[in-house]
Amino acid sequence: MRSPFRPFAPLFAAFALALAPVACVGGEPQDGPAAAPNDELGGDVPPLFDGKTLDGWTGEKDLWSVQMIDDVPTIVGVSEGLDHNTFLTTDRTFGDFDLTFEMKLTPNDANSGIQFRSVRIAEEEGEKPGPDSEMRGYQADAGAGWWGKLYEENGRGMLYPAEGKPDQTSAEDALKPGEWNVYRISAEGDRVRTWINGAPSVDLVDPEGRKEGMIGLQMHSGGPMTVRFRRFVLQTP
Repeated sequence: MRSPFRPFAPLFAAFALALAPVACVGGEPQDGPAAAPNDELGGDVPPLFDGKTLDGWTGEKDLWSVQMIDDVPTIVGVSEGLDHNTFLTTDRTFGDFDLTFEMKLTPNDANSGIQFRSVRIAEEEGEKPGPDSEMRGYQADAGAGWWGKLYEENGRGMLYPAEGKPDQTSAEDALKPGEWNVYRISAEGDRVRTWINGAPSVDLVDPEGRKEGMIGLQMHSGGPMTVRFRRFVLQTP
């Protein structure tokens, strides 16, 4: 079957280099560079982030906020130190999708990541999850030594690079520590791919993985950190 996704390099280059002041996601304007449209994807997807509020997201309200940084609306997570992992999650769920965004983590030796096709564990167990509930599912990892890797949170652990497979490497060498970095995630059926600043990272076919779930922004337990996310461009089939 022919893939519904076009080659990724042109779209990545367009996102990283375009200087247009508005990017459209599902017909809604957002500040930031414009990603080239993929005509074979749906296009009528409401934006993940309205650029003003955290409506449509659930998390610990004292840890997450919306700020204007360089005149760009940004989701910001700030922790003075946590004894648990915490997540800001979409109220919607997604199966196959293509998501590009910018991310900045300080300090770089902190730990963060982006959950996708994930679920709050409490909900999976039939309980009502709170905003501090843990998650299970794929995580595109972030943090020194972790950037570009694929981890299954509260599941199978490290999926890519896999132990004993030296041909599998992450794209951490493409990272600009402490600066804005373009992260891209593609989930299509059994296949998961990621890129950092246009450099290919994960490319995994994983029949065992969850095929649908929420997107979540993570702050890991540990010391003080600040993580920022902006310029989301989401497309679905």
